[in-house]
Amino acid sequence: MPTPPKRAGRRRPKATAEPLGQAPPLSGNLDAVRPDGTVIAWCWSPAEPALRREVGVWVDGAEVARALCDQPRPDLLGAGVGDGAHGMELALPDTVVEPGRSVTVMLRDVATGRQIGATLAVTWGAPQQDAPQRALHGNLDRVTRDGWVSGWCWYPDDPDAPVDLTILVDNEAVGSTRAGTFRADLKEAGIGDGSHGFAFALPWSALADKGMLSITVRETGTGTVLGDPILMRAGRVAMAEERIQDLERQLRLLRSQLDEIGLQNQARDEDRAARALFATVAAFFQALAEGDGTMRGGLKAAVEDVTTRFAPLALAIPDAPSATICVGADAPLETIYRCLAALHETGADGQADIVLLDDGRRGGEAALLPTVVRNLHYVRVPAHASIVAARNEVAMAGRGTLVAWLAPQVRVMPGWLDAIAATFAGEPDAGAVGTKVVRDDGLLHHTGILLGPDGMLRDPGRLAAADDPEHDAPRAMHGFGDVAFALRRDMMAAAGGFATGFASPTHAAFDLCMRLRGRGQHVLYQPLAMAVWSDEGAPAPPPVPDLSLQDEDSRQLRQRWVSLAPPAAVG
Repeated sequence: MPTPPKRAGRRRPKATAEPLGQAPPLSGNLDAVRPDGTVIAWCWSPAEPALRREVGVWVDGAEVARALCDQPRPDLLGAGVGDGAHGMELALPDTVVEPGRSVTVMLRDVATGRQIGATLAVTWGAPQQDAPQRALHGNLDRVTRDGWVSGWCWYPDDPDAPVDLTILVDNEAVGSTRAGTFRADLKEAGIGDGSHGFAFALPWSALADKGMLSITVRETGTGTVLGDPILMRAGRVAMAEERIQDLERQLRLLRSQLDEIGLQNQARDEDRAARALFATVAAFFQALAEGDGTMRGGLKAAVEDVTTRFAPLALAIPDAPSATICVGADAPLETIYRCLAALHETGADGQADIVLLDDGRRGGEAALLPTVVRNLHYVRVPAHASIVAARNEVAMAGRGTLVAWLAPQVRVMPGWLDAIAATFAGEPDAGAVGTKVVRDDGLLHHTGILLGPDGMLRDPGRLAAADDPEHDAPRAMHGFGDVAFALRRDMMAAAGGFATGFASPTHAAFDLCMRLRGRGQHVLYQPLAMAVWSDEGAPAPPPVPDLSLQDEDSRQLRQRWVSLAPPAAVG
């Protein structure tokens, strides 16, 4: 028997498409219909917790029996469903249960007429299957006047299973979609991780020159209908100009939300706002992808390409993360995906929030990754804005005491974040901790940066053998390149964060490490925190700034740490 839903946080998803305020909210499910005609279900209203709901059993569209949901069930009591006495087990009349006949069975609340749970198919008298049929839960929530269909759907006993849906207008299929968009209200209601929403734009041909339309959503494989059909009055309301204006309004809304996040002050409030924004961005791109206009054909094809190339990946959402890990997006999608997958495979996402920071240098294609990587915090740097300043905003808005930075070409190894956290815990004065980064060919890619007496920067371990014992012990450094390192958030803030006068994150990272040292904090290389670097055909800038160059960033570093101040001894 399927487990009833968990106790809701602040609100549950609506059980039907009925507007709020017209009927009490209902929870319930048609758990099973046995071949011998036994119906097992439950129904309850949180607004009337002591009331026993009367339900009707409908077979092939006709009501055949009624029963009161008043039977005690320990599983309901444990899930916080009133006092638990809201179950129902009913044997249908023999006149209904004709051996060999295949039927559909549906449950409705008598008082409101609302469907409870999904419609189930059964063959009377057929032998019981060894494996119980998966219970599909979901609902068609809303159909807007201009044709946006939205709702939610999932298998509680298999929450990661994809659910493909078919949308019908007047019983004719007009398109399909997949339930996989994050919705905060679903997560609050205990509906898996919340990534079970869907949205679909009805095609123009289904809307034009019609009056009243009946919209239905079915699970594609089984034909199970989600809730009741919704009637909508269409007429000539789906003009292309109106849809384009609507998209423009949504883009302006997203831009204003991005600006608003930068103005908030409290870290927790910023995080909540960021989560809502990332969910909005992912849902927005998903909704565009499911539409059919020619102006969205390119995006739809891009989303289909990404969802075909990459397997779905669900990052964890830790309740009390110790860190925020920020991954750069200046690499091919395959490279970024492997970096994110490594964070998940090593369990780092269970300890830290994962942020993907996109400065648009690769055309913004990384914006499609939230369609396959759930719970990824995607942040797009506005055009002509500073990537260095955006890093400061991510650091200050994040949760946890640490903030880590990863180039997308890096794949962390098991224990990477644990080793960094242990180093900070053992060294209260540590302000920055760097990683031992090994290349695919077995040579070292980066261990840290030392400022030599000749005024040049060098990595003492670069291109040495990865197993060279000289680089297997912790040591002090002057700084790190923009590859894989972590900072203590409060010390970073006290030092003023990354200097926004630098255009290059690599130069800004070394400069911040030097300023931390000037404040008495330690900058440490930790070889136990290991990661693998792979160029994969797209070489990135070297991890050590070349101060012999005449660009503005190199000139600034020379003025700050060579011309004006001699290198400090490490030790």
